[in-house]
Amino acid sequence: MKHESPAITLKTERLCIYHLSFDEMALLLHSTARLERHLNLNPCCCELDPQTEMLFSLKQSLSLQSDALWQTLWVIIERQKRLLVGRIYTLDAPGDDGIAEVGYHIDPPYRRQGYMKEALRCFALWLRNRKEVQQVTAKCLESNLASQRTLARCGFVRGDDPTLWRFEG
Repeated sequence: MKHESPAITLKTERLCIYHLSFDEMALLLHSTARLERHLNLNPCCCELDPQTEMLFSLKQSLSLQSDALWQTLWVIIERQKRLLVGRIYTLDAPGDDGIAEVGYHIDPPYRRQGYMKEALRCFALWLRNRKEVQQVTAKCLESNLASQRTLARCGFVRGDDPTLWRFEG
């Protein structure tokens, strides 16, 4: 049986980072416009990127006894304009090692405006304060310089593995 976490919304100066329920996740997987209508947002021009859609479609089908907190996306909403500008998530629930790995995506029209820096830092701080999380990490390709800059600006540092970053806040 799927376990729904209580609705959680994290807020920054410009953003709401809203955790989707399983039902809301299903709306998003069907179409961004359906989720936007459900959340009373202004329409944007972006759909889920194919990699994120595939990952979460698979997670939805396999996670019959999972907690939505670790299995669904969080959407990043620009508060003033009421626009969905990106997504952030954990790849899975923390294991015995307490590691929570995060992934993120900002839609192209909203890049280079500091939204991901604001959202990722808030999300990483929130995760780090959860009792089951000992460390927050992110993976980033060595060729993705923009994402590396974002991680560094958010307080992540690169480890021995050049693709693995850990949050030191």
